[in-house]
Amino acid sequence: MPPLAPYGFHVVYRQPTSVVVQWDTVPGAIGYRVLDAYTGHEVTRTGPQANQVALGNLRPSSPYAVQLQALGPDGPSALTPPLRFSTT
Repeated sequence: MPPLAPYGFHVVYRQPTSVVVQWDTVPGAIGYRVLDAYTGHEVTRTGPQANQVALGNLRPSSPYAVQLQALGPDGPSALTPPLRFSTT
């Protein structure tokens, strides 16, 4: 059975070309991946102990939306609702 969807997904730090996003870890997850909510493309992937990641190479003063998914041995979780933010 896939893991539960992560929760508590939010921005903790914002700069002109990067942000740091954070979440609560999910039991049974073997990793996490962040997806562009507009295209569905993977932005980055982390290991099971990670609960935050920096997203870089962003455009200043621009809107973004990302989603998070826990990865499990039996498949991925559902996606989180889109997390919308703007760079500074």
